[in-house]
Amino acid sequence: MEPFFFFYSLLYFVLLSPSFSSSFVHYRCSPSEAFALLQFKQPFEISSYASECYTSIPKIMSWNESRDCCTWDGVTCDMLMVHVIGLHLSCSGLGGSVHPNSSLFQLHHLQTLNVAYNNFSSSSIPNDIGHLRNLRHLNLSASKFYGKIPIEISYLSNSVSLDLSCYGCGIRLNQETFETLLQNFKNLEVVSLSYVNISSPIPMNVSSSLRYVDLEFANLQDVLTESFSILPNLERLKLRYISLLKGFLPKVHPSSTLLELDISNIGISGELPNSIGTLSSLNSLNLHECDFSGSIPDSIGNLT
Repeated sequence: MEPFFFFYSLLYFVLLSPSFSSSFVHYRCSPSEAFALLQFKQPFEISSYASECYTSIPKIMSWNESRDCCTWDGVTCDMLMVHVIGLHLSCSGLGGSVHPNSSLFQLHHLQTLNVAYNNFSSSSIPNDIGHLRNLRHLNLSASKFYGKIPIEISYLSNSVSLDLSCYGCGIRLNQETFETLLQNFKNLEVVSLSYVNISSPIPMNVSSSLRYVDLEFANLQDVLTESFSILPNLERLKLRYISLLKGFLPKVHPSSTLLELDISNIGISGELPNSIGTLSSLNSLNLHECDFSGSIPDSIGNLT
């Protein structure tokens, strides 16, 4: 047993020695990814205040070569493979452009990208966003991007959550990309496209994985279909202020998952179907300023 005892004692000593620990920490972060992050940081102007945020912390100010990039504010690493898998930079006071060939898009292992509530008003969403094929969570909300959302965003087929909402930004989404996001993203659970100019009908078939759908003020056109009423996992549906969305409210399919339904201020008319009372878990119903006629069905009393 003595040789084994000596071996483990030596291993314990080496692992705890300062020289080993410091070198291990120093080389934990991929040098190429650290360099890409520092290049990404370089062009931004930093503001210490953002009106939309309670606090605005310029996280990238802590990024420097003297520290392992896995310890930088807003950076998450996969500690097994030692790759950068998350950037959490919401409310970070970033201002300026995200360049089309930004080094950000060299972080191919990235799974989460959150740059919400910054100010990229001088740039559109770059086409190279499609290079981040491993992204599962993308949040660009309220970051003042403008112009057309690139078709390349439809390459992010592993997405679980996608938030591109932005009040007053003037971003646009074409019909092909919109349909791809809702129909072909089989893992997509959360999608927020409020205030995005879509100018497209709602697809007939949408992914059954959807749980949260926010299309408020999205300028959708055509008629309201049954697309969302038959989703097995849907919890929240927000379609308010879409005046060009016409037609009748389709028959509501029974649901024990739907918690919120907001179809206020849209152009639908006709009678409120009796099937509304089959939404057994509903705790928020908004039908404000719709063109419904006739009697409110007695079944609405089932929504206890």
